[in-house]
Amino acid sequence: MKKTVLIITMIFGFVFSGNAQSEKVKQKINKRIEKINKQIIASNPDAALTTDQREKIFDLLLTMRKNIKKIKKEHKGEDNQEKLIKAERKRINKIIYNEILTKEQKDARKATRLKNKKTRKIKKIRTRKINQNKNKKL
Repeated sequence: MKKTVLIITMIFGFVFSGNAQSEKVKQKINKRIEKINKQIIASNPDAALTTDQREKIFDLLLTMRKNIKKIKKEHKGEDNQEKLIKAERKRINKIIYNEILTKEQKDARKATRLKNKKTRKIKKIRTRKINQNKNKKL
């Protein structure tokens, strides 16, 4: 009787842990989709992702994760593993940005990314100046 209860408990444990992992993957993918949408909305609020686009992107990102997992398993310890993973990411990102997003969405995202890049540069310069001033005082 104790063995039966133990076996049943273990089976439920495996089922729930597998489900929790898939939920975690879904959350990460949704987070990435939200990041893309925020980048688009920041420059053009009218060009937000549609539900159809979100579903397509979700499916592509899920496929990418599975393919990367497959590459890691098949090419374990090989030198070209990182190149293959990078190529897969690039392939999926090209599909997302060239086939799913509209021209307005691409332009809005690009504008936001450029703006953020300039802001990061300014922050870096300010940080360097502050550090230089601190070093002069010492």
